[in-house]
Amino acid sequence: MNPVRRILFWLAVFLGVPSIVFCETVISVHGIGAVEQENLARAEQTALDDSFRKGLFTLALENVSASALYALGQTFPDFLRSRGLQDITQYQITSRSRHYEVLDLTVELKIAGDHLHEWLRSRTLDIPRELRPRIVLMVSTFGPGADESYEWWTQRAKPAYSPFEATLAGLLDRWGENVILVPARPKRTILGEPDLFTMAENLGASLLVTGSIGYTPLEETLHGCVAELHLMDVPSRTQLATWSLSHRGDFQLEVMNTLMAGDMLEQLRARIIYSLLSTSPVVMTRRLDIENLRDYGTYRAIVDTLTAMEGVEWLTIREIRGHSIGHVLRMRGTLEDLLDNLKRKQIIEMDIEITDEGATLRLIER
Repeated sequence: MNPVRRILFWLAVFLGVPSIVFCETVISVHGIGAVEQENLARAEQTALDDSFRKGLFTLALENVSASALYALGQTFPDFLRSRGLQDITQYQITSRSRHYEVLDLTVELKIAGDHLHEWLRSRTLDIPRELRPRIVLMVSTFGPGADESYEWWTQRAKPAYSPFEATLAGLLDRWGENVILVPARPKRTILGEPDLFTMAENLGASLLVTGSIGYTPLEETLHGCVAELHLMDVPSRTQLATWSLSHRGDFQLEVMNTLMAGDMLEQLRARIIYSLLSTSPVVMTRRLDIENLRDYGTYRAIVDTLTAMEGVEWLTIREIRGHSIGHVLRMRGTLEDLLDNLKRKQIIEMDIEITDEGATLRLIER
């Protein structure tokens, strides 16, 4: 055995890392394809692609909470665009039938589900509504008239969200967030201005959306709308994020509210997801290749540094090719943060390339 390969072989043994086990699931699904101009080969490929997508979506459905079904339906195309059908490791057509110009296949699929599970977890689609932070909205409304203002938590009438708050609350609920849909009369402080944090706390909320939204008539049917909104953490009484939004247009206020709420929704949910993942990071398995290795000491320093980092569960050798070693890395958190920390250690100068599949470290010797 080549001396370098012998060293690397015993290095792999010395590392003592666990073997790689990928999660595979077997699913049987139907796929259909249109038969055009009697081209059965094309129809079969269309039906196979249909079955592959259905198989992946079926597996996703089995691993999300019921409250996240709408969110999954809206975001699953993102997974297909980024990952494609490469997680289908094996398939077998178990039946084939044709009904007029439609080919129907029954296909048994074997799916490597690790990446799909990681993707679902990274979007917190596996966390049911009741375990997500409870949200209350307290956004002051001004206009469209010069003297019109509304705050449901200070008005004497029966409490109800403003049209904007109701629209945003409905969107959050549809996407599976744990938002208070019908506000109750909050307890107020005895002296001074109402304490929104105390009110939110008394309502059982851990997140508070506050701020203001104002409507200004510009012409007969033209309105301008400006909002400054803040996401607050109720237990710590700190601000997590803030947004300034504006729209103007020749349409009804209901449409304006939908535009404003829709613009805020993605950013608001991203911040909620970030909060959830910060307390329970995603466990992911990624490829990590180290290229241009010239000596064992440098390689050992890189491996020791990586495996000692918080969040790294294990690092195992996948293959050895000349002066390059391919690994599989299992970790919590993000690959970007991990490799930024590695680069700051200044073990050796390196170029880092990160993809959806993993990362490549190209060592540079001066």
